[in-house]
Amino acid sequence: MSKKKDLLSSVKVIDTIYSIEYFKSLLEVDPDQKDRLLGYIDRKDCEIRLYEPKSKQGMLATFIHELIHGICDKAGLEELDEKENEIDSIAINMAAILKDNYDLFKYIIKEW
Repeated sequence: MSKKKDLLSSVKVIDTIYSIEYFKSLLEVDPDQKDRLLGYIDRKDCEIRLYEPKSKQGMLATFIHELIHGICDKAGLEELDEKENEIDSIAINMAAILKDNYDLFKYIIKEW
């Protein structure tokens, strides 16, 4: 597990604060160490576990993917929560929107 000052350490999803843990091994991301995962959300322990590759490009989409699972859980969207391909598609597109519209998010934070 890795703790770095330049990486996000927690995130609030609706009314729950999740700690964020980073791992150098795909196997370590899975708490049971059975599957090689890029990301995992542990709702019981309020933890998001992420694989930390050498490049951060794919980590944003994985992080958003796990956030969407957290939103689905809080919003009672069990059916969507089980659809990994749909969540992947939303996450990849949200990552692109975040990267391409930095000024929009600065405006939202400042004005709304």
